[in-house]
Amino acid sequence: MTESAAESGADAAQGEGAGVAVSSVEDPVPAAVPEGMDVDELEPLSMNVRNAQIAEKVSQFRLHENDSGSPEAQIAKLSIKITMLTEHAKRNPKDHSSTRGLLKMVALRKRLLNYLRTEDPDRFANLVSGLNIRLSKDQAYAAKAVQVATEE
Repeated sequence: MTESAAESGADAAQGEGAGVAVSSVEDPVPAAVPEGMDVDELEPLSMNVRNAQIAEKVSQFRLHENDSGSPEAQIAKLSIKITMLTEHAKRNPKDHSSTRGLLKMVALRKRLLNYLRTEDPDRFANLVSGLNIRLSKDQAYAAKAVQVATEE
């Protein structure tokens, strides 16, 4: 054993410098906040951002003040969730359960869009243009066919 090792062993036995890191009580979350940045400058959690976006989109497309179940409101909610889950799926390609949930949401939104297209083509066109939803060729063709049929 070397001389320095013997000294450190002796220090450890006495309780001085036993390898315990001393933390400062002044900084409660040093790892969460980068140096030079204030806690108030950090962005809110993604759930809060998503809920704010959902509330904003639903307020644009709701039929009345307390509307949360109309096709427009449901499609607006699903569109925000689909956008968030798409970004998550790009960052985490092996997260198969979230990808499955994403596909289920896309299918539900497609069914709601088909329902709205057959019931009221004007509301459908307004919603699709307002949410910037891309339609497949079949959906776009069906939407035009429904509009022509209602005009006649």
